[in-house]
This record gives sequence, C-alpha cells and structure tokens, in this order.
Amino acid sequence: MEFSNFLAPVTPVAHSRATDPETSDEAADTVDVPRAKRAVLLAMSVLERTQGTDGITYCTLIDQARHMARTLGMHTEQSIRSRCSELEKLGYIETVTDPATGKPAIERTRYNRPCRLHRLTKRGRDLADRLTSELTT
Repeated sequence: MEFSNFLAPVTPVAHSRATDPETSDEAADTVDVPRAKRAVLLAMSVLERTQGTDGITYCTLIDQARHMARTLGMHTEQSIRSRCSELEKLGYIETVTDPATGKPAIERTRYNRPCRLHRLTKRGRDLADRLTSELTT
C-alpha cells in the first residue's frame, strides 16, 4: 500500500455482512479508522512498546503524536482526546483500572492535574499492528 493512500481519507463507516467470515469484520474495522484515530492508535502502540501497558496519559500521548508528526500528521490536543474517547467507545482503547480499588487508575499530568490512564485493548493492539505493517510495506 502506498504511504499516501494510507493517510488518505477513508470511508466514514464500513460494514460486513452477517454471513461473512470473521476476517471480513476485521477488514471493515480498518476502514472506519480516519487519520486522527490512526494517529492515536499508532502513537499508543509505540508508547506501549517502549513503556509497557500500565497506562498512558493524554500528555504523554500528545507528546508522542507531536514527535511522530511527520508520519501521523499534526493533531491538536483536543482532537487527540476526542479520538481517544471515540476509540474507547469502539473498544480499541480502555481506561486502566486500579486493581486495589476497582476504580480508574489516576496519574498526574506535567501540570500536576489528575488524569486517567488509557491503554490499547487487544483489539486496538491488533489494529495498530495491521496499520503499522501497512506503513512499512
């Protein structure tokens, strides 16, 4: 796949038929990942590979997206937060839970504000891996 095609706008929503195999569902999932969502998935994937999966703050994610701006395109802090929210609703990202309390794990931002930690779900990690392989082929 050409790099320019990878970053091109995609169809807003894709569906597979109920009678199609599971692979069709996975293929349809990749179509509903516009550029900003792909940027978040890829940045989270890089962070998880380098820092582990204990959770990522928005500040860390935003810094990583800025660092990868040439590859991902530049996105605003609010855009990244909004895409994270959408990706969480779609099941690609989850809020990290503190095992002791069962409540969302809280970390401090660089501005010393409390914030929740997020990480990729298995589904999100699988999609990020597919997107990464498309980038490198």
